[in-house]
Amino acid sequence: PPSAPRRTRPVALGAAAALVVPLTLSFSRGAWIATACAGGMVLLLAGLRLAARTLTVLLAAGVVLVGGAGVGTEMIGERLASITQVAGSPDQSVTDRYAMWAAAGGMWREHPATGVGLKGFPHHRDGHASLALSSGSDTAGAGVAFHREPLLSPHNMYLLILSEQGLVGLTLAAGSWSALLVCGLVRLSRLRASARTRPAGHGRRPAGRS
Repeated sequence: PPSAPRRTRPVALGAAAALVVPLTLSFSRGAWIATACAGGMVLLLAGLRLAARTLTVLLAAGVVLVGGAGVGTEMIGERLASITQVAGSPDQSVTDRYAMWAAAGGMWREHPATGVGLKGFPHHRDGHASLALSSGSDTAGAGVAFHREPLLSPHNMYLLILSEQGLVGLTLAAGSWSALLVCGLVRLSRLRASARTRPAGHGRRPAGRS
């Protein structure tokens, strides 16, 4: 906002630039999509011209880093390409996710009110999942030996709540989020009303005084 300190913008831009590296190296398709949607919405709200300039700079930086310098070209390209293959030829991670979503839905249909209980998804997973589900997720990285990570959740918070806590848990969660949203909107409306009724010179230091 115009009233923000001048150092806020460069600090925010620096923090955003620094977070691009871990975001990219996370190889999380969901995080990439969510960040792109949120950033695009913020840019559109800020104005079409600013959005166009920012997107142009980001595209140019991406071309230089990935195309010119070759930073993670192959791995990042494969991960990006897999986003469009979730329906036609999904990889094993996508297949596992679909299977766990179906398993969570099956648990909820059997226990619609209260679910299978907290931390109960792993114990009931195999009884509701299809044969396409693998035994675990292959994990390896710098300083970490290859091992299989157990699949303990459906990778979907809403389905996890629904399968383990049923409609009761989902209603409580949605109710708490709605309450926070209402409180935020009420506070925002009060601040806007206060700003409209405040005199034009209120809060400004008179000229000539130190």
